[in-house]
Amino acid sequence: MSIASSKNASSKEDLAMLEFLPPSRPLLLGQVMDPRIGVFTFEWEALTSALDPAKALQSILDAQKYEQASDKPIRVIFTKMFRRPASHEIYDTLATKFGISHQFFREHVDGVSISWSRFLFKKREPREHHWGWHSMSMTANFNPSKTQFIIFVDAETESLRKAFVDEVGKSISDIMCDPFRAHLVLARLSFEIANQTVWDLRDCVCEIEARRQIGLVKSVDYHHMHDLARHIIHGNEMLDAAIETIQQMRDEHAASIATEVVSGEAQIIREQTTKLLRYREELLKRLRLRSHALNKRLSNEINLALNLVAQETGKATLADAAQMKTISLVTLIFLPATTVSTIFGMNFFDFDSSSNSFFVSQHFWVFWIFAIPMTAGFIALWYWLNGWGFDIIPEHIRYITGMLRWPRRRSDAQAGPTISEIGGGFWGKDS
Repeated sequence: MSIASSKNASSKEDLAMLEFLPPSRPLLLGQVMDPRIGVFTFEWEALTSALDPAKALQSILDAQKYEQASDKPIRVIFTKMFRRPASHEIYDTLATKFGISHQFFREHVDGVSISWSRFLFKKREPREHHWGWHSMSMTANFNPSKTQFIIFVDAETESLRKAFVDEVGKSISDIMCDPFRAHLVLARLSFEIANQTVWDLRDCVCEIEARRQIGLVKSVDYHHMHDLARHIIHGNEMLDAAIETIQQMRDEHAASIATEVVSGEAQIIREQTTKLLRYREELLKRLRLRSHALNKRLSNEINLALNLVAQETGKATLADAAQMKTISLVTLIFLPATTVSTIFGMNFFDFDSSSNSFFVSQHFWVFWIFAIPMTAGFIALWYWLNGWGFDIIPEHIRYITGMLRWPRRRSDAQAGPTISEIGGGFWGKDS
């Protein structure tokens, strides 16, 4: 969004589209001349808001005939071709094809004031969860010697074109006294669209908040929430750029007032324009505050949803832990008896019922010779694989296991320190 006089790099595609325009023919009011380039023209008498249909029927493809046929001081021309301020070459080609004075597109022309402004905004489309970018740009040419004011507007929808024409028709006398009133028309329409966009975003956030209040947190669409956050960020960017545009308008308007001395009604209108520009700027700032508040509200809902999900996960984990405690308790109850029954069920024991005697094999020690070392070995292997708890192992056993780990330690030293060594010592747990 900007207001300035600018020369951008030329677009070969745009020039090619202009070169293949159809032959000259009359253009009716509101008629689309070509499906690729929509053009509309409207004219007014000075100090009146009444459109003249007869003059609106004139051709705009022949420069000489168009200039001779039209003596109206206010003329509005719409096109929906450009999505950015066009280059000098495109302006010249457009002026030749459409019969618009070349002075309209020039920056440095004595006695002629040229300015342009552009507002970009995001609107909610009829499709669910779909948003699209839209823009309105305007180039204005004011020549006091001819009392002629031409407005070249890029509006994407018929409703925007109609609204712009209606607003210009209500401000004919004001625009003739102060050309910046035309930019104010565009600023007001853009504010209405931005305001509607912010309220649409607010409705989406309220829907999310309402789902939380009725207990539908588990059915939250996180992708939709993050897309909505992206749209709100775009809305904040849109409002910041619009505020800068209005501020530039105020600066340019103040500069134009300083270089041109007027009095009477024109002076009053220009003072009103200054106040209206400040008013539009304040409205946009207030709207930006609401948009920032929406961003915080949505962030709060996203964080709350994530925390609630984490809480549900924690509850499920606690339930699993309670079940594991039950299993562990049952194991502790039956494990001693199971161990005893297993030992006495071996062939190392014999019970003679006839003599009521109990015999233990003299080779019972073989069981312990194998069982104890294997148990200790598996425990040591588990600690060794996990790298935990070697400080609780007796020093002489730790020395033996350290010798077993020596080849690995030497290879680690050759390759550099490991993550566990950096994190908290060689025996520390990997994090």
